[in-house]
Order: sequence, then C-alpha cells, then structure tokens
Amino acid sequence: MVAGRAEPGARVALLDGGETLMETQADPQTGEFVFMPPRLGAGAHNLSLRSAPSVEGAKPMETAVQAFSIAPQVKATISASATPGPAVDPVKLAPAGGKAIIARGDTLWRISRDKLGRGALYPTIVQANSPKIRNPNLIYPTQTLVIP
Repeated sequence: MVAGRAEPGARVALLDGGETLMETQADPQTGEFVFMPPRLGAGAHNLSLRSAPSVEGAKPMETAVQAFSIAPQVKATISASATPGPAVDPVKLAPAGGKAIIARGDTLWRISRDKLGRGALYPTIVQANSPKIRNPNLIYPTQTLVIP
C-alpha cells in the first residue's frame, strides 16, 4: 500500500521506473490518496509518485518512494528418496569476520550466501547489526554491516 497527501484535488500517479502503474485523484478537501498496487514481478523496481496540481500551469512534482529488487521464485523438486544433508555449523562457514558495504539491489540473503556460504544464515547478520538494522527487509545503499 502506498498512501500520502498531495495538493487537494491533484492527479497522483504511482510509477515504477517511470512507467505509470496506477493513477488517482487526491481527495478534494484533504489531499489524501491511497494506492493498492498490483503484485510486482521479479527484478529491480523504483517506485515514485508524481502529482499534477489541479491549478493549470503549475509544475508537476515527482517524489521517489523506494528502490528495491524482487528475487525470482525458484521451484524446487524433491525426490522421495531425498535425505536431509548434514547439519551445518554457522561458525565453520563464517570467515574470520569482515564487513559488507550495501549496494543498490543487495539483500541480506545474498550477502549471507556470499559471505557465510548459506542464505538462510542471514539472521546472524541481522543479530550482529541489530543497532543498524531495524527491519531486515530494509537495508540501504552505503550502509556498512559487520559480518560475524
């Protein structure tokens, strides 16, 4: 859901990479608007809002909302004879420490897979960086994380 406030009566558009996903008109009294965008596909997304004021000749405004990436879904098939592998000790996989500087499109899962050997170990990165990471779904470019 994307919600906000614009000039009362303004036309507001939700864009993904410059392409219009949805449009609506802000409430004539309060200027409030709400979007319930469709499910987005895999890949990089850069959501922004554009408002066209109700006054003719006024300049439209565009505001960046969020840049993120959605990983493609992978379907796994498991045969009936599959047996679980040996338990993996995160301490054995972890290098002797290190840091990761977040770049656009990075995810904790990918960083964990590259640095710790398994994506499922991303909670160890979250715990080690708890003052910096309030929400594991939101990491930001230029953020420096400690790799345990």
